[in-house]
Amino acid sequence: MKKTQLRFTNLPNSTFSQTKEEVDHLLGEKSIKKVVKAILIINVLIIGFLIVVWPKLPPEVPLFYSRPWGEPQLAKKTELWLLSASGWTLTLINLKISSKIFARHQTLTLALIWSNLVGVLLASIALIEIVLLAT
Repeated sequence: MKKTQLRFTNLPNSTFSQTKEEVDHLLGEKSIKKVVKAILIINVLIIGFLIVVWPKLPPEVPLFYSRPWGEPQLAKKTELWLLSASGWTLTLINLKISSKIFARHQTLTLALIWSNLVGVLLASIALIEIVLLAT
């Protein structure tokens, strides 16, 4: 167990050019490239959707569904940008990790990329549901 942890924690520091080469190598795989393109397109569509519906949104929207019904569920409409920001952040983190481990652990890389796609899809569905509920 400790050896496995050391393999993942002892990743060398890299410069921007090394990271770019690693990501380019990762995107050389056709299936991964298609999924990453889909993730980026969905992220851009989320931003576009928010820009289009922004004037129609009320000042507060129901964002926190795990809280009790009413006032605790409401958030300022600017907090909807958290869904987009989290999608971009997770995408960048997963690309960095996936590009580092691609040569040694292709199955784990695919799992990271596909889970990122699922996460971004769920965030976009949640955003659409919130907007439909609020308008």
